[in-house]
Amino acid sequence: MNEKIFGVIVTYNRKHLLEKCLDSLLSQKVKLDGIIVVNNSTDDTAKFLEERGFLNKSGVFLFNSEKNLGSAGGFKKGIELALNAGADWILTTDDDVVADEYLVRNFLRYKDFSHCMCANKKDTEGNWSSWEGILLPQWGFITTIGNDFFKNGREFSFTNFASFEGMFINRSLIDKIGLPDERFFICLDDTAYGFLASLFTNIIYVRDARMERQLTLNPNTKIGVYYNIRNQFLINEYLIGKGYLTKTRGFFVAMARASKKIILSFFLFDVGIFRASIKGLFDGLRGKFGKLEGNL
Repeated sequence: MNEKIFGVIVTYNRKHLLEKCLDSLLSQKVKLDGIIVVNNSTDDTAKFLEERGFLNKSGVFLFNSEKNLGSAGGFKKGIELALNAGADWILTTDDDVVADEYLVRNFLRYKDFSHCMCANKKDTEGNWSSWEGILLPQWGFITTIGNDFFKNGREFSFTNFASFEGMFINRSLIDKIGLPDERFFICLDDTAYGFLASLFTNIIYVRDARMERQLTLNPNTKIGVYYNIRNQFLINEYLIGKGYLTKTRGFFVAMARASKKIILSFFLFDVGIFRASIKGLFDGLRGKFGKLEGNL
């Protein structure tokens, strides 16, 4: 039986990056049966896609959200739509990466071994992401080992977290773990989802399943700092619920994450990072999740 493969892209006001991402999925050597674009944008992305002829291509579907769902809500909606369309495998990606034409083919080599795989990504400076590592469930944070597996000739490495930026997941696994948690909005949503997946399958990071980022990541934007600190409390919730993490230890882990950014704000003389850190900490403590209301 032929298995249906769908792509899900979540986009927000980056139409020219989205165009390159879409082109790369449409150029896969293993043809996708459908591509769903979840459009959170406030600009003319929908019109742009229509003018470029993407919406006339077979299998490309556009879902225009009435509100910004974030990556978490966007992937939740996109995966749901893909499942309803009969997808057996789903490839998720942000709009700012370009997939190698053999991406899906190289994932499928391991489909009998893993139901959740993640791509190897190159940054804008030509460096491959150092992503081999593990989420320590008793502590609530990730430790990495610097791609030692790949350096030693391994084709994949094991992990217990994931990234929506190039995740290949089977519907049978989604049936077990559910859809992504929209409360995260952005940041750490895929970490939690991958951890849940790791309880049922081997999660592997595949060397030859390659993507390239089109943007340079900045870990110290105000919005990124806010969501990373706040969402640590959601990671803690998952780990405490599974019996791995104690509430006391989880509290101190969250405090440590916030303290690190607060100290950084002093070194950078950045009041914005300081305020984002404090607000993220207090919103996490109060259980105030979802999209940030107002400005930082």
